[in-house]
Amino acid sequence: MNGNSKKLAALVMIVAVAMVLPVAMVSADDHAGKKFIQGTWAVTGMNGGLLALSGFDPKTLEPNDGVAFPIGPQSWKGTYTFHKNGTVDWDVIIAGVDPAIPNVPLTESVLHGTGKLYYTLAHGGKITFTAVHGTLKDTPVTRPSDPVIYFDTDGSWDGVISPDGQSMQVTWGPPLILFMTDEHYNPTPTEFIVSGSFTLFRLND
Repeated sequence: MNGNSKKLAALVMIVAVAMVLPVAMVSADDHAGKKFIQGTWAVTGMNGGLLALSGFDPKTLEPNDGVAFPIGPQSWKGTYTFHKNGTVDWDVIIAGVDPAIPNVPLTESVLHGTGKLYYTLAHGGKITFTAVHGTLKDTPVTRPSDPVIYFDTDGSWDGVISPDGQSMQVTWGPPLILFMTDEHYNPTPTEFIVSGSFTLFRLND
């Protein structure tokens, strides 16, 4: 290969690398940078589970007193608003069936769920959520006189973002345990385990 051919080959390689490198960098930044995900996303999904007045054994997930009551099914719709500081605002409407607790009539209800979460992103589009303590609550809509439900969790749940960055799938379930609290977010013995699947899609940046 003469000198001109070598120079031409080197130039072609430089151009090829210059074209591929930005794509690779953008792809990596997409799933690792907070800017990629910030904005408002619509969410829909279904949820159901069990409620135990005396809580669950964290290892076996069995009710501590051997008694648990069904929750749901529940349908969710609303928004997740992601901020580049690593938090997300959760604002959803939850329509479902109240748990069949003894001496409490089985009824349907609508709740307004609000809260704040932390989120972290990893390669491959994986996203992990944890609760910002003292922010999660469900406010009754159909029966405003019913008490507000305050709850919290020390666990985490996750999902995956689509390659085009326009949608994500989020699930939660065992071994994640949610616990009810009082209005000051002090834990109570009552806990619930839910299993849900949610689809989010981007509305705006």
